[in-house]
Amino acid sequence: VVGFGSTALSLATALADSGTTLKVLFVESKDAFTWAPANVLPENATRTSFLRDLITTRNPRSEFTFVNYLFESQQLVQFVNSSHMAPTRLVMGNYLAWVAEKMQEREWVRYSSTVTRVVPVKIGSQVNGWKINVQDAQGNNSTIASKRVVLATGSKPRIHEALIGAKGKVLHTSEVAPLLHNLKDQDIAIVGAD
Repeated sequence: VVGFGSTALSLATALADSGTTLKVLFVESKDAFTWAPANVLPENATRTSFLRDLITTRNPRSEFTFVNYLFESQQLVQFVNSSHMAPTRLVMGNYLAWVAEKMQEREWVRYSSTVTRVVPVKIGSQVNGWKINVQDAQGNNSTIASKRVVLATGSKPRIHEALIGAKGKVLHTSEVAPLLHNLKDQDIAIVGAD
């Protein structure tokens, strides 16, 4: 996965919670996970309930729930006593960073690394995989081979030029929802948004 913002973190959480045996790697140019809204009016409440965290609606018993974060960080009683359904932006940012750290512990995240190129690997006219060129902070280059690539590189809907030739198999997340029932067995790249 190219990028490790909130969209990619949501994907990481779903994968980790499913107990996947897939080899997973998130490549992020920043040196740590950040959630920008946590820095803008940090004491303001988020616009949604804590139940709309990364995983609760899918699996309320997951280790990655907001409630488990509060419990592990010894903030649960304080939060419950506050009578608020929506955490502050700062607390939500801390929760997201906590989940990101859990993904780092799984060795799923490579920070300070920039994807410089994504190239489809074809057999005939079929895209059979992807080669991803990566440059680390020291300028060292490496190539990663992957069966699937997810691009989660920002909020502006955009499909990388290297992927345009795979029309119909590459969609922006804004186009995915109505097509999900047709995508189950296809190899696709999803361009995400924070």
